[in-house]
Amino acid sequence: MAYNGYLIKTGSTTIPFRYIKFDSYSITPNSRLDLDSYRNANGVLIREVLEHTATQVVFTTPPMDLADMQAFVSLLKTNFTSDIERKCALTYYDMENDVYATGNFYMPDIKWSIYHANSSNIKYNPTEVSFIEY
Repeated sequence: MAYNGYLIKTGSTTIPFRYIKFDSYSITPNSRLDLDSYRNANGVLIREVLEHTATQVVFTTPPMDLADMQAFVSLLKTNFTSDIERKCALTYYDMENDVYATGNFYMPDIKWSIYHANSSNIKYNPTEVSFIEY
């Protein structure tokens, strides 16, 4: 299956393009995982590569005001399958294989940064969001 009009879904919800700063969107699909790899006495790398791979998806939001940021965070939280782990099912476009893939991911802590606040609104700087596959 080739590209089908979206980059990423959490649960069954597509993350709208308005929440993604395109020049920041990056994906590392199918990262190989090593277990006890080492260099031998001759300096040759001996790799023990696991069958399981782990994808990472990272993007930055554009600057947003309070209402937009609350809507974005709500979209993410609504699709958590475990709140404590910030775990979710993620479907993403895998550029390496030209397919959509689905896996279980967690979302690491987000660092929130504002550039303006007044008595009625907060304006947020671009915010980096990451998803790392289990």
